[in-house]
Amino acid sequence: MITQEELDLIHKYLEDDLSAEEIEIFKNNFNTNKEFAKEVKQYTDIRIALKATSAAGLQAKKKKKAVLFSRATLAYAAMFLILLGIGSLLYLQFGTMQLHEKLYAQNFQNPFSKNNEWLTRSNLSETETAAIQEFKKALDYMEQNDFDKAAVILKTFNYDQHAFLMPDVEWFLALSFLQTGKIDDAKALLELVQSSNSEYREKAGKIYEELN
Repeated sequence: MITQEELDLIHKYLEDDLSAEEIEIFKNNFNTNKEFAKEVKQYTDIRIALKATSAAGLQAKKKKKAVLFSRATLAYAAMFLILLGIGSLLYLQFGTMQLHEKLYAQNFQNPFSKNNEWLTRSNLSETETAAIQEFKKALDYMEQNDFDKAAVILKTFNYDQHAFLMPDVEWFLALSFLQTGKIDDAKALLELVQSSNSEYREKAGKIYEELN
């Protein structure tokens, strides 16, 4: 069973409010404490479900207001419109889900699978080599569909220490957000990638357009 302090850490992670020190603590707990990792996964799933439910409820209310006509004379028409509204809502929800999953599948490719090209770069310091190893670990998690662990690692990178790697980190973190349905987070990162010199900038631009 996890402690209240660990629970507070999870809440801060969900709100993207972790300090640099807390990120390291979170990362260590996630990789070494199965109960902690399980709680992170459960809270993440709950948050995604609540967002989806809230959005569905709001849309359903709007549809309902649009069909509140005379119950005596338009009962069948109202019922038809309500069913049509619910059907449209479900179509939009599942259509979006299918789209972002499709975009992820079309664009995710682990660069380390191509003769480990990242590891053959010359003139890298020990710190940069270690960062690349962590980056590889995150992409391996993505290949295993463990996007929570991948995101934990990718969020530890920053421009102050890992500027040479950041455009690529932002690209793959955007894909991770895309696959897990965090569309707004994904779009924010895709905007950064398409305005950079990253080799992924054109792909980022195309995905961003399809999401809008």
